[in-house]
Amino acid sequence: MICLSTTANSVDGALEQLRRHAGEIDMLELRADFFAAVQDGRGADDSTATGTFHRFADEARRLWAAQRPEHGRLEIILTIRREHDGGRYRGDERKRMRILERAVSTGHYDYLDLEEDLLETEDELAVVGAAADAGVTVIRSFHAPKGAPADLCERARRTASRAHEVPKLAVYARGSAELLSVLKVGRELGRRKRIVIAMGPYGVAVRVLARVLGSFLSYCSAADSEHAAPGHLSPTELYRTYRYHELSEHTAVYAVIGDPVMHSRSPQFHNAVFGDRRLSAVYLPLQIDDLSVFPEISRHLGLQGVSVTIPHKGAIRKVLSDCEPAVDAVAACNTALRRRDGSWYGYNTDLEAFLAPLTPVFGREADGGPRLAGVRCTVIGAGGAARAVVYGLLARGAQILILNRSPERAEALAAELAASLGVPAPRTAALQPSARELPAAYRELLVQTTSVGMEPHSEGDPLSFYEFTGAEVAYDIVYTPPETVWLQRARRAGCRVIGGRAMFEAQARAQSRLFLAQLAGEELPARTPPVG
Repeated sequence: MICLSTTANSVDGALEQLRRHAGEIDMLELRADFFAAVQDGRGADDSTATGTFHRFADEARRLWAAQRPEHGRLEIILTIRREHDGGRYRGDERKRMRILERAVSTGHYDYLDLEEDLLETEDELAVVGAAADAGVTVIRSFHAPKGAPADLCERARRTASRAHEVPKLAVYARGSAELLSVLKVGRELGRRKRIVIAMGPYGVAVRVLARVLGSFLSYCSAADSEHAAPGHLSPTELYRTYRYHELSEHTAVYAVIGDPVMHSRSPQFHNAVFGDRRLSAVYLPLQIDDLSVFPEISRHLGLQGVSVTIPHKGAIRKVLSDCEPAVDAVAACNTALRRRDGSWYGYNTDLEAFLAPLTPVFGREADGGPRLAGVRCTVIGAGGAARAVVYGLLARGAQILILNRSPERAEALAAELAASLGVPAPRTAALQPSARELPAAYRELLVQTTSVGMEPHSEGDPLSFYEFTGAEVAYDIVYTPPETVWLQRARRAGCRVIGGRAMFEAQARAQSRLFLAQLAGEELPARTPPVG
């Protein structure tokens, strides 16, 4: 179920969030700790606060009945989250418990969220008794907003100690290893009704796959509003982009792995393809900082294939059992598929994707690739992305200058790729103002391969010391933002520009063909791409 957590500071604001997303959700959590009158516990007496909660529940159900009459009664969770658990309530604890006791006693709410550390306390027993009398189910929650504790398993067992309650684990995953810990603990809870959440960017996959992983619901926050917890998606993203209600244990799961990865547009692209074809498949962002735990995470999530981005394109080869020749040629893999025996096979679609937008600019060779023989090119950067760029340009006969902050790295890249192709090594130099004259001799095509200028640090310009003449073709492989500061400067100078979106879409289409072939049951490997 998709559960909208309200984050407005008033009843009217919370109702407006429900009104905007009623068509996309299944239930509602009133995060009353966001209410201005509740946060410090002094803004209203117990009866006034309780009356506010009752009014909200009544009006929310009337709104729901008007917009979703076919879906029956709206189920609502009441939560007043304490500040040290990641919430906003910082008032007296006994007052919080009195408010909760009175609020649930009349049955306006279906669920009440109570923390694990309250078990068997005097105030907790009174609240639980009132909830039981009113037919309200307790969600017993354990929150770890600062990362997975060493005793996570023990805390999980304690949280799940009452069979008639719904255990909830909400752990901020500080990295891939902690994401794996959450997945393991979630599995140990068995098939009982439960909620398991990995908060933060590393845990977004768990929110998307809540149904698949056996969780009762997935929380989300209203679009263009404050998030109730780190890593919340909007109801629209869960409902439309990820088609949450269509996911099941039979759904094929794909992901983009990298660090960072939440900026990626790949989920929008691939989920649209899956949706248009009515395939039981989903594609999600999976932030990975430690590839050593990726194989185990992939088994827990049931991954069938991944797109690979910065910084793992080279290192992912250690996970592969085999790969296509292009992967070895550029020492990078941007796509991997799981074979039927569980092993991973790697591909590189970046090479052909980089070259594809150049064909309309420079003309087409007989093999379908761009006509680049003799074209003088400057490549900015010597990292993983630059390998495919330099290899593709060299293979098609271009003359190249590589500029990099570390000239030694540029020299090593130039020598290695030239040797693999049996051609003279490209020229190299340090990426610094003293090299401002060098690109003038290699300016027919300028290719920017670094992360400079990419969101969220979009103000950067990797070649700020170079003055465009207007005769250059400027190509930036960064696609967020759609046009970087560097490309904007080139356009103003009269240059022809190519944004990273063109390369992204070309490689995404190539990846999509691989995913669709796998879903159709084709044997792997299923592709031998040309250079160009």
